[in-house]
Amino acid sequence: MKFKYTLITSVLLSFLGIYIKADIVEKGDTTSVLMALCVFPLPMFIFCILNSLLLKIGERIKTITLLWILALIPVILFLLLSIFDGIPIPYFESNMSFLGSIGLITIGMVNLVWAILQTRKQLISHRN
Repeated sequence: MKFKYTLITSVLLSFLGIYIKADIVEKGDTTSVLMALCVFPLPMFIFCILNSLLLKIGERIKTITLLWILALIPVILFLLLSIFDGIPIPYFESNMSFLGSIGLITIGMVNLVWAILQTRKQLISHRN
């Protein structure tokens, strides 16, 4: 999976995740959902760029086990971010567990697809 595809997929899934999670949490309050769509996309976009760069670096790895470990690192970080509610981040006064749960699902799906495709590519190249 190329860098631009991982970035585009993760950003689109993140926007969809922000909308769905905000709609569920705010029980359909349109103003709060729109506020979430104004506040959360920038940090989520930064997370998506960092994840895509990590996966781009991971394309050079030849060991299947290390590929899967690399794909799980952001998922574990988002899991920790979603579990621990009171993590203070300077200049960002918002709920990081909200971003953690969205990132866990969206980045997790992108990394799962990436790891499966990379494993498939490795197995096919070892056969030839």
